[in-house]
Amino acid sequence: MAVELENRWMPPSPHRERIVEELETGRLTLRERGHGLPPVVVHEDGGHIDLPDIRWNGTRWKLADKPSARGRQTAYSDVCGCSFEVVDILKDAEALSEREVARIRELERDVDYMVGRMDGRLQKYSDFAASLESIAKKIGEIARPDPRDVRECFDEAAKLLVAGPIDSGSNDALADLTERARLVAQAQEDTMKEKKVLAIQALLAFEALRGARNWDEEIEEVRSTNGA
Repeated sequence: MAVELENRWMPPSPHRERIVEELETGRLTLRERGHGLPPVVVHEDGGHIDLPDIRWNGTRWKLADKPSARGRQTAYSDVCGCSFEVVDILKDAEALSEREVARIRELERDVDYMVGRMDGRLQKYSDFAASLESIAKKIGEIARPDPRDVRECFDEAAKLLVAGPIDSGSNDALADLTERARLVAQAQEDTMKEKKVLAIQALLAFEALRGARNWDEEIEEVRSTNGA
């Protein structure tokens, strides 16, 4: 993914350069929201922060201290960031101030929100699996032409040719055997087309699941693991 540094919605440096790196490697994804609205940076762990308001704190992505009010955003890009801040608030605390209690409740709402988003994402994987199962069943149900039929035709043709002489009857028989062999090949082509359409449906299901996420690195890892 190519990201323009001059994008008017980009956060200031050094967050700007870091976000470009993260977007290009696919660790984060941009979701457009329409004309006049900033893109949302979506983390696979459920968090999402408007592009102008995202900040890198040296460990993870978080919401700017003074974000713009443009709808639902999470304090961090993932649940861990929220959890670690709660731990920091509670560390060595004898009593919590009203502000600290409010902040913890806010972070808990963020966690609940992100967990819900991730559960929705997991449901998409379940839907994808069901789709693949249906497609695989359809592929398996398409009968595969038997190439041995061609060999049988050629064996019969060889007997006629060896027996000779070739007369009109033999010519007709040879032509019929040749046509039978051709029909097997035609059936193979038709079957491959049917299976190809279903395979493409599986590819489209995968692309719908992936969306705008850059999975190139993970795909190469799986490919090398499988020895492809």
